[in-house]
Amino acid sequence: MKFLSHAALLLAAANPLWGQAPISLEAVRKSALSYSAGLPDFFCTETVRRYRNSTSSPEWSPMDTLTVQLSYFAHREEYKLMMVNGLKTKLRYEEAGGSISQGEFGSMLQEVFVPSAQATFAWDSQSTLRGRPVQVFRYSVAAENAHYQLNYSANDRRYSTMAGRHGLVYVGATGEILRITSEADNLPSTFPIDRLNAVLDYDFTDIGGRQFLVPHAALVEMRAGILGSKNEIDFHDYRKFSAEAGVSFDTQVKK
Repeated sequence: MKFLSHAALLLAAANPLWGQAPISLEAVRKSALSYSAGLPDFFCTETVRRYRNSTSSPEWSPMDTLTVQLSYFAHREEYKLMMVNGLKTKLRYEEAGGSISQGEFGSMLQEVFVPSAQATFAWDSQSTLRGRPVQVFRYSVAAENAHYQLNYSANDRRYSTMAGRHGLVYVGATGEILRITSEADNLPSTFPIDRLNAVLDYDFTDIGGRQFLVPHAALVEMRAGILGSKNEIDFHDYRKFSAEAGVSFDTQVKK
C-alpha cells in the first residue's frame, strides 16, 4: 500500500473548548511533510492478520497471520517476513501472496499534504480519539494530482494505476495527526481493484528513552470483483536501531 491547495483554514478555530490559539493548516502541513525526517532509526514488529471473503460469503474468514520485522534506517523502510502463522519462513515479504502494504511511516501523509497534490480541505467535526480531543477534517485529492500508485498482480499479470483519494484527518490539540483515512477514487474499469480503503492510527511510544509519534495500527480493505480482503495490522515492540541489536521472535504470534 504505497498506498496534500493550501486554504486559509484554521484547524482549531471552531473548537472553543480547547482554549488554545488556532492551529493553521500550514503548521499541520509542515508537521506532516517533516514527519518521516524526525523519526529515529528503529526496529519494530508488524503483525498482519489477513482475512478474505466473497460476495457469496460476506463473513470475513481468517487467511493467515504474518509476523514482519520492520526496520527504519536513514529514513527508509525495509520489511522482512519472519513468520507465517507462527512458523519461521524463508519467503520474502513480497512473496507472501495476498494483500500486503508498505509505506505506513510517512507516505500517506506525504501524498495528502504535499503542495503538488492540491488537496482540498473542509472542517467535518470535533471528537475524541483514544481520549484526546481532535478536530476532524475532510480532504480530497484529484486523480490528476495524486501520487497514489496502486499495484495488483494476478495470474502472472501485473496491473498498475494512479488513483485519486479522499478521507478524513484527525488532528490533535498541538497539531499532531493521530489518524488518517483514505478511500481510492476514480479507479479505471480495466483495473482489477474495485475498492480500496485504509485507516492508519498514530500514537506515542517510547523509542530509546524518548516519546515519538509512530504508527500504532492500520486497517486495509480491498475488493477485486467478487473477492474481498482485509488486513488488520498492529505495530509493536519498537526499539532503537543499532548494528549490534539482536532481533528475536516468539513462536507464538500476538493476537
